[in-house]
Amino acid sequence: MGPPAAAEPAAAETTAAAKTAPAVAVVGVGKDYGGRPVLDGVSMEVAGNAVHGFLGPNGAGKSTTMAVVAGLVREARGRVLIHGEETPPARRCLHVGLLPESPPLYPHLRVLEHLRFARALFSVLARPDPRHLDHAVERCGLAPVLGRFVGTLSGGWRQRTAIAAALAHGPRVVMLDEPLSGLDPAAVVDVRRLVRELAEDRAVLLSSHRLAEVEELCDRVTIIDGGRVVEDGPIAEVGARARGRRGFVARVRRWDGARSRALLASPLVGGLKAREGRGDWSLELLAEAGDGGAGDGGAGDGGAGAADPAGGILAEVAGMDAGLFEFRERRAGLEEAFRGAVGGGRG
Repeated sequence: MGPPAAAEPAAAETTAAAKTAPAVAVVGVGKDYGGRPVLDGVSMEVAGNAVHGFLGPNGAGKSTTMAVVAGLVREARGRVLIHGEETPPARRCLHVGLLPESPPLYPHLRVLEHLRFARALFSVLARPDPRHLDHAVERCGLAPVLGRFVGTLSGGWRQRTAIAAALAHGPRVVMLDEPLSGLDPAAVVDVRRLVRELAEDRAVLLSSHRLAEVEELCDRVTIIDGGRVVEDGPIAEVGARARGRRGFVARVRRWDGARSRALLASPLVGGLKAREGRGDWSLELLAEAGDGGAGDGGAGDGGAGAADPAGGILAEVAGMDAGLFEFRERRAGLEEAFRGAVGGGRG
C-alpha cells in the first residue's frame, strides 16, 4: 500500500462534547416496510479511531441500519447522533462515507474522474475541501491507476477505488459493507491493511460474513438478528460470554440431515455445524446456554441440566450410530457467539 498517508485536513470545529462522544450513536432506531418492522429499537455506539464489527444473518437489518446512519433512509423512530450531535438525515452524508456491498462504479470513467464525480455529489450540500480527495487517493494507494478506466481494473483495485470514493468528501465515519467480498487472497490482504489504516484517524463500521476477519480486525462487535441487537460488546468480552456456552468437536464416519435434526432437538445442544471431509464428517457443537458455564463438575448421568454437558453431548452423538471416533472440547470465539446469538444454527 506504500508509505503511510499524510494526515487528512482537519474537519470543521467540533464541540467539547463531540470530542468525548462516540463517533456514531444509534438510539432506539426503528424502521418499517409495508407495515413490517425491519429495525426494532436498534441501539449501538461506534467509537472513533476503531473498527467496529457489525454482524447478522441475511435480512437481519444490517444494510438498513447503515443506510439510516448514512442518511439514505429516514428512520421511523429513534435518533442518530454523529459525534454527539443529532443530525438530520439529509446532512448525515456529509459526516459519513458508505461503501455499499455492490458499490456504484462507472466503468467508462477514469479512476480520477470517478473520484471527482463522487466528491462533486456532496457539493449540493457543502463544498468539500479538495484536499480530502488527494488524501483518499494517497490513503488507498491509487496513484498508479488514476488514469485507467475503472472497467479495466482488477477486483482489488476496483475495491480500493470504491473505498476512496467513500472518503473523497472527508467523512470522519466510514461504513464498509462486505468490503472483502469477491476478492482474491492478495487483494484481501491489501484491503484488510487499508481498513486498519482507516481506523487510525476515523471510525470504521465493518459489516462482513467473514467472522475470522472481523475477529482479527475489530475492537468491538454488534450482532443483529430480526431487526434487533442480540449481542454487543468488545470482541474479547463477546468471546468470553460465548465460552460460557462450551464448544465441542466430534468426528464421525457418516452423517446426514436426519441426524442433525435429531441432535439439535436435544436440550443440551444449542448449535451445530456439520462439515464433510474426506471419508468423514466434522461436527462443531455448541452447548445450550446455561449448560456447563462453570463446568467444574463431572459429566454425571449426562442428562439435561448437568453441570458439565460434555458427557451428555458425547452420549447423544455416540448413540446415533455415526461411527464416532473423536470427541474433544474446543475454545469458543466469535463464531460461537454469532451462532448462539442468532439462534444457534437451528432451523
